[in-house]
Amino acid sequence: MQVAIKKWGNSLHLRENQSLNIEIENSNILIKPITRELESLLAQITPKNIHNEISFGAAEGKEIW
Repeated sequence: MQVAIKKWGNSLHLRENQSLNIEIENSNILIKPITRELESLLAQITPKNIHNEISFGAAEGKEIW
């Protein structure tokens, strides 16, 4: 099950359809954020969903090195 904890006033609450891991360990409920590794995110890039390069023109102002 994946949920998220959000601040509601001065308290925290769980929100549906968000990303957290909930585990039971030694009769305790553990709520942990889902961490995403760069390698796993990059592995999801395919030729079908990759974006093309976009030209923003020549460097200007503080962009010039």
